[in-house]
Amino acid sequence: MPSLISAHIEKTGGTSLYRAYKEIYGPEKVFLYFPQSDTVAPAIADRLSGSTTIIDVLKSAVSKTFLYPHLYPQVIKIRKLISDNHSAEQLPPGFGVVHGHFQTNRFDHLVGEGAVRSIVLRNPLERMISHYERWKRTRGQDLSRLFVQYNKNMSFEQFSLLPRMQNYQAGFLAGKDLKEFYIVGVTERLDEFGTNLQKVLAFSKRINIAHLNQSPPLSFVSPQDLPNKFIREFEDYHQIDYDLYNQALNISMRTGFL
Repeated sequence: MPSLISAHIEKTGGTSLYRAYKEIYGPEKVFLYFPQSDTVAPAIADRLSGSTTIIDVLKSAVSKTFLYPHLYPQVIKIRKLISDNHSAEQLPPGFGVVHGHFQTNRFDHLVGEGAVRSIVLRNPLERMISHYERWKRTRGQDLSRLFVQYNKNMSFEQFSLLPRMQNYQAGFLAGKDLKEFYIVGVTERLDEFGTNLQKVLAFSKRINIAHLNQSPPLSFVSPQDLPNKFIREFEDYHQIDYDLYNQALNISMRTGFL
């Protein structure tokens, strides 16, 4: 089956995809990308049993407590300690997947050499709310592709209209058209993404992608309380993201490949 270059936009279902990739390829062939250091680490390094990892267990445990902002940085330190990180330029021949928060041109040199691109997008407002809430819960230590200095007084409205957050999902594409991706999906239809993934990879078993790493009960933003004026401003500010999302939504409802 082809290798997969899986660009993971924050809060679009990446943890769910990571789990599915490990089940398909085996954790020894799945590599997680770390944007801060431009390194990759094999999923086998943090495996606990099967596709469950030590990090999965720790993240699940700390996300259910109000101590999350204090404990999350420790989870990240543990991941660094147990991960076998090495340069992203050193992916081994025959790797299965590289998955993480990278712009889609980061691994262009691998496309055409047995590797194909995939990406999942999400409704821009819903994704931004999830991104903001994780940023708040982790006090800015959320390992996102773009760093935003933590400010406890920054509102969602202010966060979502920061220049570096404008059309955040489009930023991952690095100018590429969605036609350059072999598999395109949306968070709201991960089942369809799994079906297309199964066809592309010629995988014998049905690929079921469970929704993991959903936001814990602690919530900072209530979508229904956002004023209509702000929502219109948000839609205008992120118009390119909305256009891309609608394209991805149409693609995800088709059968077959692009």
